[in-house]
Formats: sequence, C-alpha cells, structure tokens
Amino acid sequence: MIKIAIVRDPIYLKHSNGPGHPESPERLKAIDKLLKNFPWKSRIIDIPARQATFDELAWVHDSDYIKRIEMTKERSFTMLDPDTGATSDSYSAAVRAAGGLCRF
Repeated sequence: MIKIAIVRDPIYLKHSNGPGHPESPERLKAIDKLLKNFPWKSRIIDIPARQATFDELAWVHDSDYIKRIEMTKERSFTMLDPDTGATSDSYSAAVRAAGGLCRF
C-alpha cells in the first residue's frame, strides 16, 4: 500500500510571501481541510517536524545562502527576490520543514 508522508507544524502558518501570493497560510489551511476528508486518510503518515542542523541544510544550500535567509528572522518582512518574501518566522518554518524531511 502506498503511503503519503506529510511534515506539518503550526509555525508553517506564520510564513507568508506577502499579500496576494499563492504561497500563503490560507493555502495550508485549505490543504489541511481537504486532508480531513481525504478518501485514503489511513495512508497518511504525519512526520514530526524538527529543527534541521546547519550541516543538514548545507547538504543542499550554500552556507552564505543559509545565513542570508537566517537574517530574515530580524525583520518583519523581507523580499528575497521579485517573487519570494520572508517573515520573521519563515526561516524557522523552513528549518523545521527541512528537519522533518531529514528524518528519512
């Protein structure tokens, strides 16, 4: 039987790319609502989120990039490029998502 693994954490709802961007807390809320009625709900495995270490993040990201994103914790909102923004909680959300994936 095919399983579906999902890493979830309440901090993900604090990440936003700004008003009108499709990647938003509302999108996550809509996905969670759909999953409550998912016909194969028994196939879902909830993976606990955890903090990824700097070394784990560096497996796929340059250390300067990691430090640049970590600096967004000091600001209420940062535009990283024309389509990507970060709130003061975005780095923590990303690190917890990556950490959950590193459980495998």
